[in-house]
Amino acid sequence: ATDIDVLLGDAFPRLKTISFRSCDIGTAGIRSLADSPFMAKIEPAALISNELDDEAIEIMAASSYISDIGELNLAENHITAKGLKSIVEGGFTTLERLFLDGNKITSKGVKLLSKYEQLKELSICRCGISTTPVQKAFDEKSWPNMERFSHSGPLDRDLRNAIRARGID
Repeated sequence: ATDIDVLLGDAFPRLKTISFRSCDIGTAGIRSLADSPFMAKIEPAALISNELDDEAIEIMAASSYISDIGELNLAENHITAKGLKSIVEGGFTTLERLFLDGNKITSKGVKLLSKYEQLKELSICRCGISTTPVQKAFDEKSWPNMERFSHSGPLDRDLRNAIRARGID
């Protein structure tokens, strides 16, 4: 058993949600989570402001215990397009809700995410992204299952209309 199994699984056997905010988990902590069978029953997981980087996301995507998660909040970390590639092309096959606020995902990251069709909710506020790649993704009919989309900054009229036309909040 890993430390996580002992700490959470044994002490709280019915626990199904985790939220670690500003715990400085980092890559080493993600390795512990990724190796824990306890994580297979977690839904959702919030790992906000924990010094997570692209390597941590690659570890998560490769984990058979974490990769089946449906909702993941990775806001305020250090994730770039490289980490997003692990999410889109890696093992996250059931992920439907993804929160990336405050990461540096750039236009390249939006392009990668636009290929991730199963997303129902995506939040990319404070990521330093202009509306141009977002507009392109919506113009190309990306995210056919999207129900809710959040982006900070001003949305031009065309983008607002494209989002509304698809019935997205």
